[in-house]
Amino acid sequence: MTQPEEHRVSLETARQLRAAGFDVPTRHYFHDARGDGRRFDSLEGELDCDRNRFAHYVSRPTAQLAARWLRERHGLHVEPDFLGEKWFYSVWHLASSRAAKVDYSLHASYEEALEAGLVAALRLISGMDKPE
Repeated sequence: MTQPEEHRVSLETARQLRAAGFDVPTRHYFHDARGDGRRFDSLEGELDCDRNRFAHYVSRPTAQLAARWLRERHGLHVEPDFLGEKWFYSVWHLASSRAAKVDYSLHASYEEALEAGLVAALRLISGMDKPE
C-alpha cells in the first residue's frame, strides 16, 4: 500500500502564514520572485530551512504542520468535521474551549475544509475577522 501524499498549503495560505510569523523549518517552499508563486520546490536531503527568511521564498508546510503551529503559537485549533456528504470546519480557542468561528460552508474534502479553517484562523489572529 502506498503512502498518501501529504496535503501542502496553497500559495495564498503560505503567504498568510508568513505574514503571521510562521517560522517552522520546512523542506517545501514556493519560489515567488515574480509574485506569482508558480514554481515550488523542495530541498533535498536532511536540510530543513525557514525559507520565510528570504525575500523571494515562501515556506510551504503541510496543512497539519500549519495547524499545529496555530495551536502551539496562537492557541487556536482548526477542526474539520463531516456533515452528510461534505465537510465544514470550526476554529476553537484552546484556553477557553469556545468556538472562535464555525463555518458551515460545505467543502468537498477534509483537506479543503482544513485549509479553509487555517485561513479563517489566520484571519482571526491578523484581526481581519472578529471571533463569533
